[in-house]
Amino acid sequence: MKSKFFKTTALLVLVLGIISFSSENNNLKKITSDRAKQIVLSRVAGATKENIKKFEGDKDSYDGVINFNGVEYTFEIDAFTGRIINWKTEKK
Repeated sequence: MKSKFFKTTALLVLVLGIISFSSENNNLKKITSDRAKQIVLSRVAGATKENIKKFEGDKDSYDGVINFNGVEYTFEIDAFTGRIINWKTEKK
């Protein structure tokens, strides 16, 4: 009997935890595209918005390309946290 009680309690706690986590993620707000551009431009000293050659956003991330001083920077940014997920450089 105790075993069944503990299993039921553990399952209830797990379900409540999942519901709580899910509702927290629904409250996250995306950063603006301007903020995302500021974040990537801060990584390339001297580059401006005119150096951003490609910029796209979807529901989870922003990605694009910056060309500056003979280097191509390819990036992907988490649309909710602003964290840079992917960053590559290539000399052109």
